[in-house]
Amino acid sequence: MSTTVRPPSFFVAKPPKIHLVSRIEIFHYPTEKRFLALYARDYPIGSGQRSGVLGLPTALVVDACRILTGMYKPSHSFCFIRKSDRCRVEGDVLRQGRYYLRIADHDMKWLEYRVYKNFHTWRPPSRAEVPSYWLTKSCPQSPIDGDKGLPPWSLLSTSATSTEMWSCMSNTAKRDDEYRCAVSRVSSHTAVEGAPVVPAGEQQWYMERDITEQLNLPGPSPPPLQDYQKIHDIRNFLTLDCHIRRLWDESIIVFYPIFRGEYSTFFVGAMDGHDAIYHHAKLHLADRTDPYLLYVRFAHTIFRYKDDFSGLLDALPELVCAPPTTTKDFGEGGDEEEGEGEHKGEDENEHEDEEDEDETSEGPFEMLFKEAEGCVKALTNINHADYV
Repeated sequence: MSTTVRPPSFFVAKPPKIHLVSRIEIFHYPTEKRFLALYARDYPIGSGQRSGVLGLPTALVVDACRILTGMYKPSHSFCFIRKSDRCRVEGDVLRQGRYYLRIADHDMKWLEYRVYKNFHTWRPPSRAEVPSYWLTKSCPQSPIDGDKGLPPWSLLSTSATSTEMWSCMSNTAKRDDEYRCAVSRVSSHTAVEGAPVVPAGEQQWYMERDITEQLNLPGPSPPPLQDYQKIHDIRNFLTLDCHIRRLWDESIIVFYPIFRGEYSTFFVGAMDGHDAIYHHAKLHLADRTDPYLLYVRFAHTIFRYKDDFSGLLDALPELVCAPPTTTKDFGEGGDEEEGEGEHKGEDENEHEDEEDEDETSEGPFEMLFKEAEGCVKALTNINHADYV
């Protein structure tokens, strides 16, 4: 007799018909280098119908650009300018196409901006800097006041050893969620998994950024977690069925708040036949789940869709200093040929003198660049290889 667990029927059924897919491409101004490309799909509008419009929420793309540039201030205005006609686009949905990103301050003066090299050089914003619509009623922006009582999950204790901690917390999350997937709502003791929000492989990054101090109840839960074990915090687990977890781990989907504290599933990766089922599916969050961690996981996924390029200064020039790049002015010479924007200007200015390099390094991130030497020393020990 076979002991193989048979998943629910819709897991093994033939994948549904693939719907329309295109891309949203974001280019740096003024270098005209592409630094972000996300896949855009049509979306369900009820009664089994689809929108026929390929796009993503504009707010989702703005948040992705805030993460990549490190510009979190509400006074920073993010503008998308269509490459084909140089017209600024507005609206709640950013449609398929190629866009320049320009950023203005509160006086509507255009700002220079840089782009982080990868997730491991990224410095996440504080909890107070995360947009309020990412937070929920059970996990608000302000920390929990312990004098008014602590939530049940914070009283968790365990005798698990350090090698058993991941498994222990994963099983605890599944049990607390009654073995029900937060997206598909499938309930099964064997077909669901306790999936880490911030991947376990990022334990060094998690510790060095002191992420637990940004959570709604600062400090690890359960308290015995120390150093690299902090990533196994019970708040860092969602219960997902195996198929949804695969999509998440492969960076095909993100969870994004379409309204304050109400999360939906968005497919930002390449074609997957199950987007017809799960695109815009609601994410049901447990009270213990801290949305700050969902914000970090969103960033982790976005960096997988960031282009590798040369010629742009990294947002952490102390760690990675690329040579400055000379490019044409936005209003000169017309638009370049489609598909060539990411290749032009890379070698045009290899022999700039040091004065120009120093001048180029000045910008809105000047204060960010001058952080304490101890932080820089800690960051230089980070493994900069892409997470797999």
